[in-house]
Amino acid sequence: MSQYVYKLNEIPGFTEIILNFPSNIFFKKIINVIDTKTKNNQDYKIISYDSAYLNHEHFLTYGIFRSVVLNSENDVVSFFPPKKMKFVDFHKRNPEFNKSDISVHEFVEGIGINLFWDPTIGLTGAWEIASLDDVGCHVLYSVEDNKSLRDIFMNIIQLKNVDIDLLEKRYCYHFIIQHSVFGLIKPLDDPDLFLINVFEIVNTGNHSVNVFTIDINNPSMNEISNFTHVKFPKVYKFTSYQQLNDDFTSIPYTTMGLHFTDKNGRQSKLINPNYEYVKYIKDSNMFNIDIFRLEYIYLSLRKEEGKVVDYLTQNYLNRKHFLFFKKHLYLFTQTLYLNYIYCYVKKELKLSIYSDIYQLHLKLIHQIYTNELKPLKENIKKKTVIDYVNTLSPEMLMYLLNYQYFDSFHTIISEMPISTTI
Repeated sequence: MSQYVYKLNEIPGFTEIILNFPSNIFFKKIINVIDTKTKNNQDYKIISYDSAYLNHEHFLTYGIFRSVVLNSENDVVSFFPPKKMKFVDFHKRNPEFNKSDISVHEFVEGIGINLFWDPTIGLTGAWEIASLDDVGCHVLYSVEDNKSLRDIFMNIIQLKNVDIDLLEKRYCYHFIIQHSVFGLIKPLDDPDLFLINVFEIVNTGNHSVNVFTIDINNPSMNEISNFTHVKFPKVYKFTSYQQLNDDFTSIPYTTMGLHFTDKNGRQSKLINPNYEYVKYIKDSNMFNIDIFRLEYIYLSLRKEEGKVVDYLTQNYLNRKHFLFFKKHLYLFTQTLYLNYIYCYVKKELKLSIYSDIYQLHLKLIHQIYTNELKPLKENIKKKTVIDYVNTLSPEMLMYLLNYQYFDSFHTIISEMPISTTI
């Protein structure tokens, strides 16, 4: 992926901030400029868009101001990755999937922190950090542990043996930190630190500001001894949108999603449906919703035509849960069908790579082909798999839909209630 540059001065209204001139009404409506002071009495401005007024037409201009920090001399010192456009808009701007023009990385779950050098601190300058809406990050984050976000970040930096004094001062480093206090979906034994982006911010004498991206996948970046224990987002080598569509639902729930960047610096993301499912279950349990019982009820009622509608007529508040279960069942069916195609038709994947329970159902589907379809010179189609899934019992579907998440749920499906009434 080639280097690209964000030219901040080409965005209407930015130069006025640098020069301390009054901003126009439209700029003030979309952009927030917050004056802030750190614990060490260092003055900063945080420039960020107001999501309530930012529409898709402004993503490539004002959307760049996700969080831009100016120091006391009005130089830009920190730059967060810009607003990500909807994937449908990203696809329209990149109708052909050219892997030399589009990079796909793991979208990492966690809290974003920027590490940057500010020459105005003290006599010789110093390193500082910023979150999306705070410089210094001294505000208490974890009451139980009595730690600020700064404490958490610095502890992880020390744990990963990163000596920040050895880093290039001309770069702004964007990290994602993962810690148990954040309540993440991904199970964690120890805190993790991911380097997501590196930016070179160039402030010129004529008040123009250019932000250059640095390729973190360059071998020279990965081989820096200072980053030996720092993780980098996984790189995906998709060659087409079709391959992306085929493989997407097979990504494990511990991966939040995929992040896309094109050659012009435009970005988008897709959230992993398996991640969404686990998050939905976790969030529902936080509100004391017996989500597994509701899922079992849905899977039982759908066996008889009209029963789901009758149930929701009396239990309308469960409608959103049932829609979510329907979506998850569809994704499972789609994945089962694609796995059959890759295993038995294209023969690109071996049956042995699947779990025992998955192997069983792939074999049973193949028996349908061998015993029923092959004599008629017909093939397994998606409807064949849909019909097969519809024959499975609610108990079996509960297991198939949830077994891969057991480590996260700490739940045994066999303890599910049999009753389908509330």
